[in-house]
Amino acid sequence: MAKKDDEISSTERLLALIRDGEKPAVTGSPAGAAGRPVERSSSLPKLFRVGTGVSVGVDIGTDAVRLAKVRQLSNKACELLDLSCIPFPKDTGPEHPDFTGFLRTTLKRFCGYSKKLSIWTFMSSAHVEIRHIKIPKVPKKQIGNAAFWSFRNEVPFNEKDMVFDYQATGDTTDNGIQKLTVMALAAPRQEISRARARLTQSGFPPSGITIVPFAMQNLLRRGLVKTGGKNICCLYIGRDWSRIDVFSNNNLVLSRGVKTGLYSLVDAIREEISGQKPRVPPEEPGMEIAGQAMADHDKENKEDPASALALQLLLRLVPPGDSGDTPETGGYTSDEIFKMCLPALERLVRQVDRTISHFSMNFGNQTIERVLLSGNICTSPHISKYIHDQLGIPGESIDPFPGLAMSREVIPPSTASERNEFAPAVGLAMSTSSATPNFIFPYREKERAVNIRRFNRIILLACLVAVIGCAGLFLWMDRQEGLKNAELRRLQQQLEEFRPRVDQNMILKLAAQAKQKHLNARQVSRRYLSLAVIGRISSLTPPDIRLISLRADLKESEAEAAGVKKKTDAGAPAGRTVRIDGIVLGDDQRFKTALAAYLLSLKNSHMFKNIMVVEQRRE
Repeated sequence: MAKKDDEISSTERLLALIRDGEKPAVTGSPAGAAGRPVERSSSLPKLFRVGTGVSVGVDIGTDAVRLAKVRQLSNKACELLDLSCIPFPKDTGPEHPDFTGFLRTTLKRFCGYSKKLSIWTFMSSAHVEIRHIKIPKVPKKQIGNAAFWSFRNEVPFNEKDMVFDYQATGDTTDNGIQKLTVMALAAPRQEISRARARLTQSGFPPSGITIVPFAMQNLLRRGLVKTGGKNICCLYIGRDWSRIDVFSNNNLVLSRGVKTGLYSLVDAIREEISGQKPRVPPEEPGMEIAGQAMADHDKENKEDPASALALQLLLRLVPPGDSGDTPETGGYTSDEIFKMCLPALERLVRQVDRTISHFSMNFGNQTIERVLLSGNICTSPHISKYIHDQLGIPGESIDPFPGLAMSREVIPPSTASERNEFAPAVGLAMSTSSATPNFIFPYREKERAVNIRRFNRIILLACLVAVIGCAGLFLWMDRQEGLKNAELRRLQQQLEEFRPRVDQNMILKLAAQAKQKHLNARQVSRRYLSLAVIGRISSLTPPDIRLISLRADLKESEAEAAGVKKKTDAGAPAGRTVRIDGIVLGDDQRFKTALAAYLLSLKNSHMFKNIMVVEQRRE
């Protein structure tokens, strides 16, 4: 896996001390044709241009902080807004107590005071485990659990100490079974907390934390690094070690670290010259400074002072445009120096070749079309040509700037090494939580965020429906109010047309008249009630029933005469009864049927209630 020290070449500070003896040079600071550095504080107009969709990549190296600001225009298009490389103060490093204040000042100058920036940074990838696994086709909600347990079967880990995340990369067929390929990874929580605390304490909490291979993946997916083929291999030569990344279809499929690095080449040269008398006289200008620089270097790496001369010789292979003034090397030619470091280069090339062979065997015999190199030493024509010749694969140094849209204020770096060193920061600034693994926003947090967004959408939809319903109800009630008002005006107009106007006396008079008419109607009904009863019974009596007698008691009580109806429990007025005696003729089998039909017809009449048979007998 990769290591935090792999993002930036680590020799700049030492080389600066060798060259000028006092002030570290800003070797990664981009400069234009006139030598004007890009490092600058954010101005007020620039601050107002910063809005949503602006990301800042913070690449904290061993001797400098490299910053890149990018505006996300779409999934693939972006615009570079600013670049800056700020070297650490003298005798100050990432672990120094004063580093937080230095980082706070640096970020304030670069980012301004905007709260809408998305800040991404790197963490150490030395212990990040990455696996490409195949899982069964499962519903979308179950992909996370399937990936987690499949990865845990291959790489046992404690979930309390590690953060797990995954990305689905596509579908595949395994022995005729459709499966889903997943890139799963686990990162130590301690490393994540350390990287997060570094920016949080400076007042700029990060939005995302990832590792360098995924920054390179962003460059490939955005098309800023032309792959020229389907599968590529990225080789980074760092200070103490190197990293080999393999990408297929712009997706990271393999990443590993090897111990051979820049100082392995220095050691190889030192071994070649250790038994020889140095050709550079001790009094040669610059050697005293080199000796002091190597003394500082010895404290950290416990190397002998001969490493200073070996480092000078190694830099002879770097083009002068990239390394500045070529250091004096006492007559050694570039070819001689290159031959000195061949043993270390051979070990490195063998590791790369084994990685490519491993990729070919485990990924369907696919081949690598290009090898991309990064790291300051990779700009050496001798070293880059040797690597490509030994592997038999063409390639070039990584340069993200040719295809990148840039603001007018941005001046891209002028040298290949500076462009190469800014690649991780630019790729980091292009990160998004949806496309780039984010260790502070893993898949569980993403699922939780999706559920929250879904719940918010439901709430928003319910509120929208309620608002629409209330608006509709308001419009309907407003329409009804208009109709009622129109009806009221129409009735008022009709009321105005009535003459004379109705008043209380007129209403009382009309009520008295209506009551009198009602009493007259009751008198008439009482007078002809007997005839009505007889007529109604006669009309309802069928031919097969003969009436013998009809006795009726139709007297009204005093209450009824006064207009108050006193009813029995059965509902009929009390004191009014009709008794009928009769004979049912015909077939003796239908007596009961005929009687029941007669009683039903009487019951259905509105004049009679509570119909019952008091007595019956057969004769």
